[in-house]
Amino acid sequence: MNDDQAIARFAEQAADFVVEHHFDGLSIEWQYPVCWQSDCSKGPASDKRGFSKLVEAVGRELRRRGGLELAVSVSGYKDVIDAGYDAAEIGPHVNMINVMTYDYHGFWDGRTGHHSPLYASEGEEGDIEYYNTVRITRYEMFLFRGTLYTYEVCLAFSDLLMYVHEVYLFSLYIISFSCSTTS
Repeated sequence: MNDDQAIARFAEQAADFVVEHHFDGLSIEWQYPVCWQSDCSKGPASDKRGFSKLVEAVGRELRRRGGLELAVSVSGYKDVIDAGYDAAEIGPHVNMINVMTYDYHGFWDGRTGHHSPLYASEGEEGDIEYYNTVRITRYEMFLFRGTLYTYEVCLAFSDLLMYVHEVYLFSLYIISFSCSTTS
């Protein structure tokens, strides 16, 4: 992610592929810049800037090819978000942000909890209070606010997809929700 020529080459080839196969756009999911597999001590700090450069380059190439769409999937963990993403640099280049709001609880935390809760459980404090869909989405929307005129956030939890569409109108904004379930 530190090689600008490699990023440019990837962006161009990815856009060529999207056009050749008549796709509407591309989604980038990297788990995770700086925090490889959620461990923020494993990846280089330069990944944060590298991810921003990748998103910018791919977004530019897709727009150049006729306004094709770019989505990114970002972590639902506050520490990973803070370490791995620069919202001000990413936001202007994407059409949709997919927030991965799952795997908050499991065998690894030694207690019972839904893997994708809507709200925090009683007693959850500190960064753990962000381990729920509502809180982390509010945090991400705060980070990405003002970086786009219009953007969508797709929340993936359980078997439900919720799309949040936010449109900024001067200092006002409109949020609409639509959901679809998978069968």
